[in-house]
Amino acid sequence: MSCLAEPRNILVDGQIFDLAFSPSPALWVEYSNWKANRDRCGIVGTLIFIHPVQPCLRNIAFYRAGWKHNQFRVQREFWKNANSGCIDIAVLEWCKIFTEARGKHHWSKSVPDEQAFRRGLCAHLGVTEPEFASYGKTIKHYRDKFIAHLDEEPIMFIPRLRQARRSVAFLYDFLRDDPTTAAFLPDAGKSAREFYASWYQHAAREYLEGSKA
Repeated sequence: MSCLAEPRNILVDGQIFDLAFSPSPALWVEYSNWKANRDRCGIVGTLIFIHPVQPCLRNIAFYRAGWKHNQFRVQREFWKNANSGCIDIAVLEWCKIFTEARGKHHWSKSVPDEQAFRRGLCAHLGVTEPEFASYGKTIKHYRDKFIAHLDEEPIMFIPRLRQARRSVAFLYDFLRDDPTTAAFLPDAGKSAREFYASWYQHAAREYLEGSKA
């Protein structure tokens, strides 16, 4: 992992940010210049952004590893609650990235070419932009009605996560493959597929151990 040995801070636009995830302070200067024409400083967007992209993909892996043939692997309350927490975290992180356009975590704050990313994402998913926006609404509905607030809707519909996983994985690889953003991703040596698989396998082993207890 390309991280500093000890946490360090940097002052950007009057705000202090933790550099624990930055491989080199010099890269911040280069990246700031590259994003200088943006409304927001690229350092701010990217530093904050690296937090949701990996936790989102990791928690989708944790959640899906708990299921096999539509059956939960461990019929024990702790593991059921832990698994449901994973999907909730994944949904919260995904919404930060894809449904909150004005938020600091939104993908548009970090990619070098927004139009190229939009085209590539939709082509990768096999959907149109309106179709992806519609899918995003189903994820956001679950977040708003059953995670952030417990409303009075009688039935909870758990969102399907395949497109969520594929979209965040596409963004992960998009940033990883661009030389100006790759250095800001911990574990950037792994592709999204490898990153997801490693955490899925880790979780599967834990569920297996839990089933023996």
